[in-house]
Amino acid sequence: SFAPTTTTTTVGGVVALNGSATSGLGVNYTIDASSTAACTVDKNGNVSATTAGTCVVNATQPGNNKFKSTNNQKSVKVGQNAQTITITSSAPVAPVVGDTYAPAASASSKLAVSVAVSGTCALASGVVTFTSVGDCVVTYTQAGNAKYSAATSVSETIAVGFVPQSIDFTPATSAIVGDSVVLSATSSLGAAYPVTLSLDATSVGCSLANNVVTFLSAGDCVVVATQAGDAITAAASSVVATIAASQVDQSVSFAPTTTTTTVGGVVALNGSATSGL
Repeated sequence: SFAPTTTTTTVGGVVALNGSATSGLGVNYTIDASSTAACTVDKNGNVSATTAGTCVVNATQPGNNKFKSTNNQKSVKVGQNAQTITITSSAPVAPVVGDTYAPAASASSKLAVSVAVSGTCALASGVVTFTSVGDCVVTYTQAGNAKYSAATSVSETIAVGFVPQSIDFTPATSAIVGDSVVLSATSSLGAAYPVTLSLDATSVGCSLANNVVTFLSAGDCVVVATQAGDAITAAASSVVATIAASQVDQSVSFAPTTTTTTVGGVVALNGSATSGL
């Protein structure tokens, strides 16, 4: 008969069958050919297995001149060991398109963990690259082996944002009526993101064409620089520049041939303005 503490175990575990004969004679143990697990049993009836399945153990006592021979069987169910996955890398906080991430995880079984991605990213040579705006899902799996069952997959979702940009636009703050000035504004992302210039509704006394502003009269010329972004780039914060246009000072001078005359005489003052008007 048998008096095992349990008839189930996992790969690598040991079950003590505690077999005994009523005669008090020693019991011999062997593994039956019907076993579906790769297992062994020692002379003391301790069963261990290297794969999952069922171990069928034969227990025999050949008898002696007093006792007849006898035999019995006991089955031990062997299951795979459970395993878990732990993410060991730290996902980036607020990544943008073009950023990268090296994902990593470990399994309690010490078996290698596989990584796959979906959504707004791609995986190559163990490195995740964020390719568009949205959610990138990184999934970790471990399929198991003869000793370990497949681990429950673990995933992390990373929100990928737009690439930021800013505008550099710092024109002169003053001008003279009649002047024409070429304006220049650039995006922090370079020439691939051209900046658009326009006049604000509050602007007075100027015109703008092909990035050239002409000051027509005194007043505040208000120019707005914008860059709308695209599928991967955020719109830049607009930059507003105010250019104060003023009239040119002028003066009047005289160049008389004389400043004295007699009654009935004529003095030519020859006055002129510096403006030429």
